[in-house]
Amino acid sequence: PDIKVFPFQNKEKTEALGVINYMDASFYEEDAVYPGSILQVSDRLVMRDLNLLNISVVPYRYNPVERTLEVIDEMEIEVTESGEREDEGRSERLPSRVFEQLYSTLVLNYEDRDRDTEFQDPAILYICGGNSESNPYFQQLVDWRHQRGYVVYTASLSETGSSVYSIKNYILDAYDTFYPPPEYVALVGDVGGSYNVPTYYEGWGHNNYGSACEGDHPFSQLDGDDLFPEVLIGRISVRSSTDLAVVANKILNYEKGTYASSMLPYFEKAALIGDPSSSGISTAITNEYVEEVLIAYGFEDVRIKTSGGGWSSWMQNQLNEGVLYFNYRGYIGVSGFSNSHIDAANNGYMLPLATVITCGTGSFAEDNTCISEKFLRAGSVSNPKGGIGGISTATWNTHTLFNNIINMGIYDGIFAKNIETAGGGLAHGKLVLFNAYPTNPYNWINAFTQWNNLMGDPATHLWTDTPEYMNVQFEEEIPFGTNFLDVNAHVYAVNGMVIEDAMVTVHKDNDEIFFNAFTDNNGNVTLDLSYNYGGEVNITVTKRNFIPFTGSFEITITGKLVNVDPTQELTVDDGEGGNGIFNPGETVLLQIPLKNFGSLNVTGIQASLESTSPFVTFIDSSSSYGAIDAGESSLGDGFTMILDPSALEKEDLGLRIHIEDDQNNQWTGAVPLMVKGGYIVITNDPFIEKNQTIDIPVSIQNNGSVTVENVMGELTYSEDFVEVIDGDGLWGDIQPDEVVTCLDCFTISTGNDIVNGTLVPLTVRFYNADGYDNEQTLTLQIGEVSESDPMGPDAYGYYIYDMADTEYGLALEYDWYEIDPGHGGSGTDLNLSDNGNGNFSNSSEVVDLPFTFRFYGIDYEKITVNSNGWIAMGESDLESFRNYPVPGAGGPSPMIAAFWDDLKTSSGGDVFRYFDPANQFAILEWSDMRTQNQNSVESFQIILYNSQAPPYGDGNIKIQYKIFNNTSSGYYGGGTPTHGSYCTIGIENHM
Repeated sequence: PDIKVFPFQNKEKTEALGVINYMDASFYEEDAVYPGSILQVSDRLVMRDLNLLNISVVPYRYNPVERTLEVIDEMEIEVTESGEREDEGRSERLPSRVFEQLYSTLVLNYEDRDRDTEFQDPAILYICGGNSESNPYFQQLVDWRHQRGYVVYTASLSETGSSVYSIKNYILDAYDTFYPPPEYVALVGDVGGSYNVPTYYEGWGHNNYGSACEGDHPFSQLDGDDLFPEVLIGRISVRSSTDLAVVANKILNYEKGTYASSMLPYFEKAALIGDPSSSGISTAITNEYVEEVLIAYGFEDVRIKTSGGGWSSWMQNQLNEGVLYFNYRGYIGVSGFSNSHIDAANNGYMLPLATVITCGTGSFAEDNTCISEKFLRAGSVSNPKGGIGGISTATWNTHTLFNNIINMGIYDGIFAKNIETAGGGLAHGKLVLFNAYPTNPYNWINAFTQWNNLMGDPATHLWTDTPEYMNVQFEEEIPFGTNFLDVNAHVYAVNGMVIEDAMVTVHKDNDEIFFNAFTDNNGNVTLDLSYNYGGEVNITVTKRNFIPFTGSFEITITGKLVNVDPTQELTVDDGEGGNGIFNPGETVLLQIPLKNFGSLNVTGIQASLESTSPFVTFIDSSSSYGAIDAGESSLGDGFTMILDPSALEKEDLGLRIHIEDDQNNQWTGAVPLMVKGGYIVITNDPFIEKNQTIDIPVSIQNNGSVTVENVMGELTYSEDFVEVIDGDGLWGDIQPDEVVTCLDCFTISTGNDIVNGTLVPLTVRFYNADGYDNEQTLTLQIGEVSESDPMGPDAYGYYIYDMADTEYGLALEYDWYEIDPGHGGSGTDLNLSDNGNGNFSNSSEVVDLPFTFRFYGIDYEKITVNSNGWIAMGESDLESFRNYPVPGAGGPSPMIAAFWDDLKTSSGGDVFRYFDPANQFAILEWSDMRTQNQNSVESFQIILYNSQAPPYGDGNIKIQYKIFNNTSSGYYGGGTPTHGSYCTIGIENHM
């Protein structure tokens, strides 16, 4: 009681913080609780396939009349879904593979879809200004996109309308009605010129210089009242047919790797420029971060300039030598580097993606040719130069802290998140910006999301390493009627090194054949073929950092042609009373219709049948067909075979029929026969408390097409978390689509030495007397997670315990071990000097550890200790003082962040180290540090233990706080914004 809470004054740190200039007297006279609701739920947030809600909690209530403040330290939130989805039609579509790569950045615990998920074909919509749609070079680009597997849509402004609203409505209609819906949208044309395509303008209250504030991002916002895109947007910014020819030619030769063999060093080079002279040291730190990312992912020649003079000539020289990535952070004017320097370069096809993110570099509507447009358009068809695309920022209103994180987010996406395209890289940078400032203070995030734009094709597939070549093998000729083709891909000149997940695109004239398939873990894929005419069929095989393979095979129409007749059904004779379906456990006579597709009669036809499935046994694998006249079909006398009782619904039996006539002509066909059987799956995830013995209810569903009778189950588990008391279960008969809960359930017991919320995978073998036999995984949750439980595990296996997790032996007590000599300790001062906001003379020190410390499976002998509350494992040149979420862009990897914030040593703070004489632990202490933003005192420690935790032998870590003030709220009002984001605490691996 009697607590007076004053209103926030929205002051910069330089103002008098103790003076109250603003106070709403009426609020303080009202006998009401503030806030009225401590829980705020956002409207539906949408990013293409992903639906989200943002739940915000205000953990206090204040009554200004009674002067009472209630602080809420524990809360249970229950989420109940009700009503119908607004996007029911969209939710039924196939997911997008490129967006799947982005979701984990937005959602920390996002679970990737499994490898068997069917994704939509990649698709792009080109909105074409002027007559660009008919430009022959643009048509080559469209053809290439389709050749590498894209469904390509084009529309001129005469179709879409010429306003931003009509264009967006067209994109929205395409998103809702085209199949597949576009994932990328490329605007073909500049704002102005003969290929004019308009854009949006919005200053978001921050247009201090009368800039145009242009941006294409609103074209991508098709669902939900949020910033997230439903398509990836880019602008092929050209003003003439000559521009378009140059750009299309550069993209084509870049993606195809046409001249790769003659410029291999280029694929290992990058030029990074951070000019701190006007925008501060963080521009250099940003490029040092990008440098660490590139080196971590194999770059061998990273050139970085963060000091000195001669900036423009240095940049031109790097561009001229040829670099794969060109990154600039600095001030307006790009340190003297301009369009003329790009024109003066002669880098040919050694084209970089250029990211030049600072004021006035991306004003594509306000300027005829901004610098990102110049990178894209530079050169000619015969003498290309410049870049493959440019990402830059419109307006003169940009600010360093926002520019930096977008820049770092782009490279984190392209490399660490394996995002393959230029449009995806920019989208990732914007998502990282959102994660860093999720409250969108003063609409700054809206502004920077719109002002940063890609000049280039958003579907440009980026190189990140020296390309390798493929050796792709398949039959170059198949006779008409053949319904499959086997393809194998492996690395050129490296015998046996297969290429997994390569996309194989098959294309025949006018899309008579068009589909994509992916190679398996042996580099193989079988292509199912359906067609009406003979002729050439093109095959394109693509995978990141491999030169695309292009080839073809011929469907021949000469000679004798016999194969499986696709217009007739297979005949299954399963005996008297049978259902004519190949069910598990049956012996059947299978008749496969063959057709003579040629113009010549064929005689003496014999066939043999083989299977790659272990579930098939042949009694008679041969069949006689005799003579088949031209254009006619025959069932033959059939094959006799047995299907194992344990075969599951839709099991591919891998049947191939080998056909031969009396003239030794031979043909082979695939036989499309799948099992019609039962398929039992588990539909629930049971729950059990710790230290409990109970029967667990297990519900199962028959996803097959026939009844599975008298289903029994056997539960097994070999680890320590769970003891199986009774592992026998019974469900009885289960009809197709029926869900049944066990009649006789399993009995299990759990101990007390397990973390609440642990998910334990148990194995259940379902079987019956008829021979059904299949294993499924039953996921068992042990205990409800509460605030007294540790966090984790992460994907590697780390748990984080705090001092309130008293039920667990691994939870260490707070036990401050003072090492600051000023407080009676015996530590060694690291002599770090940091005045905050990037003003430091020495903010990091490399420290040799007294023992080997394993972190995320890697052993380290050294650490880098930074004044801003973090350590990096090994040696790092980064001096990151602005904190960001971990894991993610912006800091060193790997790192341990105890209190990552902009901290100062200048007010009596110091950083110390201490090594235990018995070699049991090492202590790092930040003593009496101050935050830059609020001048709050912080004292904390990281303790590394010389111990090995199971199962991988990683070292234990303790972080403890003597003084903890998480107060860095930042300032985002008028003038230059000040970074807040409070502090970051957590760990991050080396990737």
